[in-house]
Amino acid sequence: MRAAYSIDFIIVSLMNKQEILLLIDAVDSYDRNLLKGIIKYSRVNTSWLLVRQPPVYRNIKTSETERELFCKNLAGVIVSEYKFSDKIKKLKIPKVIAPYKHVFEGMANILTDNVAIGEMGAKYFMTKGFDHFAFYGYEDSFWSKDRQHAFQRLLGKAGLKCWQKNKKKQLSKESIQKNIENLARWLSNLPKPIAIMICSDDLSFEVMEAARLVNAQIPHDIAILGVDNDDLVCELCNPPLSSIEHDSFSVGYNAARTLDQIIKGEMKVPTNIIGQPHFIVSRQSTDILAVKDTNVSRAVTYINEKAPSHNLAVTDVVKITNLSRRQLERKFLNTIFSGIGKEIHRVKVNHIKYLLFSTNFTMQEIALETGFTSFDNFSRYFKQISRMSPTEYRKTRIARI
Repeated sequence: MRAAYSIDFIIVSLMNKQEILLLIDAVDSYDRNLLKGIIKYSRVNTSWLLVRQPPVYRNIKTSETERELFCKNLAGVIVSEYKFSDKIKKLKIPKVIAPYKHVFEGMANILTDNVAIGEMGAKYFMTKGFDHFAFYGYEDSFWSKDRQHAFQRLLGKAGLKCWQKNKKKQLSKESIQKNIENLARWLSNLPKPIAIMICSDDLSFEVMEAARLVNAQIPHDIAILGVDNDDLVCELCNPPLSSIEHDSFSVGYNAARTLDQIIKGEMKVPTNIIGQPHFIVSRQSTDILAVKDTNVSRAVTYINEKAPSHNLAVTDVVKITNLSRRQLERKFLNTIFSGIGKEIHRVKVNHIKYLLFSTNFTMQEIALETGFTSFDNFSRYFKQISRMSPTEYRKTRIARI
């Protein structure tokens, strides 16, 4: 039997809800998942009423929507830097901001660990045996520059050179085409094969279009790695784009929790919310080994095929080559800047993280899937490499259901 609610009861219930203004666009997967995480927290932990601007296609003037929004009894706001207007700044309510050009002092900023992202990209390409590297990003965003500097810095430590090119975020239609033509000229002058990291998946179209203009083959001439693992964008690319996964859903959840704590007075000094990169999803855009040495190439291919589901030993890898262990170890260090055992662990742990993060398999199922005979051995191995247990790692992912 359906319960009957009076209009007065509904009005009182709505009046008791705290109104939270969300000024985050839902243009790409990062922002959409950010919003989903905020919604998840609000529904599970609060009585918030989430308020958003109407979509632009309704042709309502921004000034009118702002006037309507600011008439509300807002308890807090989560806002992107693009929409951080003077009116928003003057609101005397708790704020969490998603910055683009710079980090805001004295506020809770939604960030990613850009150094870890840049280093992850560099390590990934180094283990594929490339000699030449490049980075393509945005010139007006701190997070792109931070990723670029971390990428270049790690390569530089190994004595490897990295070219770079940057563009402005906002370009007219004519400027976009001109930028692609400039990018094509830049690509044509780079040595091949070359590994290019782009600061985010949304730049993949430009790089791939520029590569086609100069008849460069992906991944044989140019291997491309993105960031965000936007499934739609990555799969629409031709060939599909490899990308770094970082969990903006959990970041959104934690951003909402931070705002809630500030509103309740539980957090006196706002702290930043920092998301971590998790693993790399390899697709065809990086499906290549640039290793010239036949023995090293054979060994790396074997590790990539077998390590995810078997407990490989270094001796297993040595057996498929014509070299001694000492010779192969030296060639690994000189060619892909990693030891044999270290490369086995990297490939295996990346696969384990993918299963922990992207599936609902039980720990026992993942242990069996990755070649372990017991959960204890599996847990001990993962903790030794990752410095946290599989259970702890999975807890970093906020359940989306």
